[in-house]
Amino acid sequence: MEPEESKKLLRKLHEARDKLEQDLERLARDTDETEQELTAGLSYDDRVAGLAALAQDRELDFSLEEKVRMLLTRVNEAIREFKEDEYGICKSCGKPISPERLEFLPYVERCIDCQREQETR
Repeated sequence: MEPEESKKLLRKLHEARDKLEQDLERLARDTDETEQELTAGLSYDDRVAGLAALAQDRELDFSLEEKVRMLLTRVNEAIREFKEDEYGICKSCGKPISPERLEFLPYVERCIDCQREQETR
């Protein structure tokens, strides 16, 4: 991989990490604000109904937050791999991942062939 291409991919990884961290902060902030909005100034019965709706929203938020955290972990692993000269190597077959695939998904773990094989299992 060319040095300029490597710098570009590392920059994309850092940008992805920053965006994911912002997304996690926003999810946490939105969840707190929603709870306060749903329960402020309501009667007991309305508050119970609001909290039930909030529970459903929170379940969705937690699911989304979990996915964002998993992706953030993968991005951080890719940055570590980059620093240790292990970046861009398929975790399944050990062959280099194509530059085009890395350009599209800089945190990807597998080459396209191994990814397809995994998805058909």
